[in-house]
Amino acid sequence: MKNLSVLILLFLLLSCNGNKNDPVQPEGASLFRTTAPSHLYFKNIRSIHYEMTTEPDTRIDLYKFRRFSETDRRPILYPVIVDNWMQDEAYLLIRPNDYRGGIPDTLQVEWQNTRDSGRYLLQSADWTDQHRFAQQLYQSLQEKHQLLLLDKEGNFVPLFDDKQDQISFLTTMRDYYRLTER
Repeated sequence: MKNLSVLILLFLLLSCNGNKNDPVQPEGASLFRTTAPSHLYFKNIRSIHYEMTTEPDTRIDLYKFRRFSETDRRPILYPVIVDNWMQDEAYLLIRPNDYRGGIPDTLQVEWQNTRDSGRYLLQSADWTDQHRFAQQLYQSLQEKHQLLLLDKEGNFVPLFDDKQDQISFLTTMRDYYRLTER
């Protein structure tokens, strides 16, 4: 009887090896993957802090954190969580506010600290580029960098000077990371 149990266990382990001919997921696809538990947590616990809209003629929900300032006097970049629940994926979409000085289609953010500086650039609407850009802003805010956004007039203006907007950006990113289990 003991040998039969060992044989059954061995058979099960070998059969769970998977099909070697399964297609390989493209690079970055797992970056956006959600799971049932993470999705349930977001929908049942965290989503109450967000304004939710559904894209017309799709099954894609957009979540914008409620506590961002509603102003046009200073630039704000909102990370919007895009929940593609039919594909078990979630993405980030960076949306600017209606800043009076105007925000160009290509986003340029300069970061500065006491020793160094650099620039982040977002030119495309590609999910991977949006994710990378949002992650760069997230890291800069965590490291307390001064951030400046290039407006349509060619001036660098302060970005995330308001503490509540910083907290809102960081909270949205943490919720997104929890949703995608990062």
